[in-house]
Parts: sequence; structure tokens; C-alpha cells
Amino acid sequence: MNRAPVFYNDVQEKEIRQFIQDQWGSEDNGFICHELVSEFVHTAIQAIGRINEGKVLITFGVGAREMNSPFSAFNRIELVLYASNGFNTYVDQGNVDRYLTAAAELQSLSKYPFRNDTWFGPGHTVCASDAFSQEFSYSYFLFVEHVESACLSGIGTVHFLVGIPVYEEEQDWIVNNENGSGRFIKEYLDEFKRNDNVENAFLIDVPRPVIIPR
Repeated sequence: MNRAPVFYNDVQEKEIRQFIQDQWGSEDNGFICHELVSEFVHTAIQAIGRINEGKVLITFGVGAREMNSPFSAFNRIELVLYASNGFNTYVDQGNVDRYLTAAAELQSLSKYPFRNDTWFGPGHTVCASDAFSQEFSYSYFLFVEHVESACLSGIGTVHFLVGIPVYEEEQDWIVNNENGSGRFIKEYLDEFKRNDNVENAFLIDVPRPVIIPR
């Protein structure tokens, strides 16, 4: 595969940024992180701080290139991670910039389908980097689809995949059980609903008990 980065054109970039604003809020409440050097796609990260609703980090640029997907209707994506209101830029020990760790993780994940000539879709899992695991304790991501997708001029639908952070024990259960992803997601979300705490189900920076479906 040609490693030269593919970009949205000006119209498509305007459309994707408007979609992000409509879904998650204005970039005025956060910042944008661009890559200095890109391969396959130029992965920009928009970080938005939503009052009383936590933080969200979203890629824009990944959907400019088609993945090698078996489904023509699901071949372009952007990626989303959620964090809590307590997601501070710096932690006390080690002076680690947590935003940069999370942004670097999204940039790395965005290249994975193209480096490996594959695709990401709902229910897929992928290993987190060592840097991310050490900072946030989670070892994998399990992807679910955001409720809305963007339709861009000239290329069609771009799906937004949200990464649920999962522990290694949970990943082991997922890969060793039939329909493991689907069963895990249902049990996982049901657990948060029982505690009236669904808004915390996707947070990368909040430790939680290990959830193993019955």
C-alpha cells in the first residue's frame, strides 16, 4: 500500500469538523493536535473539554483513505476516546502529559488498518500501546459505533468508532468465547446501567472493576 498520506479536501474537512462540532461541541473549548509527519493519512486530533460532561478526543483525517474492509458501506472511520472531567494535562508523578499520551494512542491506532491492510469495525479489539497501558492501566480497546455517522461530499459515509478501554482479563474472555465482543458489550453496558452510571462506561482514565460476563 502507498504510504503517502491522503487528505480530505477543503470541503470534506469543513464538513467533518462541522459534524464533530454538532456532535461533541466547539473546538473553542479545547485544542487541535496535528502530526508533523504523516503516513497513510494525516491524523489530526481534536480535544474538546465539555462542561460537566468530561473530555473527548476525536480524530479527523483518517476517513480520507479507505480501509481494506469486506463491507463497502463501512470502509472509512474516525476514532473517539472519552475521558473524565478530572483528566488533567499533567499527573503528579513523572510529569506525564496525559493528553499527549492519549493523542499519540489515537494517532497510532489510526494507522493500524493501513499498516496491516485490514479494517476496524464495531466489536473489533486492538492492543493498546505499552505507554498507554502504563499510564491508564487498560491493555486493549473494544470498538463500538457512535450513534451518528458523517456523510462527506465525494466519499460518502464516515463512521465514528468509540474505543472502550478493556483489561487484559476481559480481552482474554472476549477472544475465548463465542460472540465474545457482543456478549461483553451487552454485559458491560448493562452493568453501568444498573448503577445509573452509563456516562462513565467509556472513560479511559477512570479505573473500574474487571467485568466478566456470566
